Amino acid sequence: MRPPVADLYFGSAVVPSAAGIFEGTWVGGDGDLGPLRSTMPFGSGVLRDGGSLYLVPPGHMLEGIYVRQLPGAVIAANSLAGLVTATGLELSPDVAYPALFNESVDGVTHSTLPVSDGHIETWFHDNVRIDRAGRLTAVPKPREETFTDFCDYRRRLSAALGSALANAPGREARVTISSGYDGAAVAVLATELGGTRAVTISDGKPTRGMISLSDSGEFVGRSLGMDVRSFERLAYQRRTDLPEAEFLATGFTGEEVVFSAMENDLEGSMLVSAFIGDGMWWMNRPPRPLLWRSDQSGSSFGEWRLRTGFVHVPLPTFGAHDYRVTQRISRSPEMLPWVLGRRYDKPIPRRILEEAGIPRGTFGEVKRAASGNIHSLGPLSLAPHSLDALRAFADAEGTQVTFKSRRLRLWDRAALKAARKVGAEPIAARLERRKLALAVTEPVFGSVLLRWAVSVVKPRYAEVADLVERAEEISQRTLA
Repeated sequence: MRPPVADLYFGSAVVPSAAGIFEGTWVGGDGDLGPLRSTMPFGSGVLRDGGSLYLVPPGHMLEGIYVRQLPGAVIAANSLAGLVTATGLELSPDVAYPALFNESVDGVTHSTLPVSDGHIETWFHDNVRIDRAGRLTAVPKPREETFTDFCDYRRRLSAALGSALANAPGREARVTISSGYDGAAVAVLATELGGTRAVTISDGKPTRGMISLSDSGEFVGRSLGMDVRSFERLAYQRRTDLPEAEFLATGFTGEEVVFSAMENDLEGSMLVSAFIGDGMWWMNRPPRPLLWRSDQSGSSFGEWRLRTGFVHVPLPTFGAHDYRVTQRISRSPEMLPWVLGRRYDKPIPRRILEEAGIPRGTFGEVKRAASGNIHSLGPLSLAPHSLDALRAFADAEGTQVTFKSRRLRLWDRAALKAARKVGAEPIAARLERRKLALAVTEPVFGSVLLRWAVSVVKPRYAEVADLVERAEEISQRTLA
């Protein structure tokens, strides 16, 4: 953008209108400016309202928009790889990027990333107004009215999903479901709205004290009358097309690479997931800042999602600007019949499931995880062809692929467990923060992973390469 002129480049799944462009869906009205005025857009876009342009990132914190400000011009993209391609910038080998991307987990909505020539800006959650002078201003999204009780919350959560479906006609819902609480509860709401298809990862990570690795949600899905397709968690490791790259090119842990086997099922659909269910529905979570997330889960879909052309609706993020509201509902007297009194306790999804006829004991018994573990296992978790390509990249730039596993010390783990039991929230919160910091990809390894991944993904944005050099031509055009 060179005010008042802008040039827009977009893919075939992006919807143009008189107001601009938007990809995805949203909760609320169906006008051209619906995503801008929504409390929860599930997608991103650029929309014109009056004399200003607005960058519209998703209402959740899983994906953002990237911006480079130049003298008299602004270049923005919903892809980190797309932005560095358009601007000719390079990520720096001297910067530890993993911790910078992890800031969004703490609810940071605006930050900067150092690059070869200055920095680029990251914008999460808030809309961004660009005025005719090229100034960028954060504009907070509208917020949902406070949920009053379980029935109000459940009704509005269902209505939000119905609205998202209505605003994306032609996209059939696919629900992610596991053996836990969250996806199963979302599946109940989806089936009430006509959803019939679900996807599940059959196996999870090893869990202490458990022999079985099963994390399948098939029982609950089929009990709801859904067609459930099951996929193997580590199937990506047998591939030769560098599957991890587009997940890692987002800057996050890349753990969603385990979904890559679902590509044919998700193409052109609406993926309804339960990411951030822990934050909204786990009644025993310690106090945290608003928009805080427990980890980077769900953050690595971006490049894969944009290429595959599906819309991502992490439903628990609806109204997630203040998780304390759902905590109060979970702890209210009306929810006591669905409180089990153990650490892994989620009364809200439990009530949704049990009132739908799913028997207690068939879900939510064990806290499992089916996500990838590149951030914790390092090179051992990569497909062999990907590891070879990563090492070749590192050799070419004069660096090395090194990895040092990091874990919370034994006595810290014991102290964290004791603090949780006695309700010592300040101590527990401090140790939880240390534990989460260690779960982020090791800085040196994570940074070379990101640079490699971006180098793999950049060619798909060749059409906008060197956009800066074409700025003069752009300034002569009318608003596209």
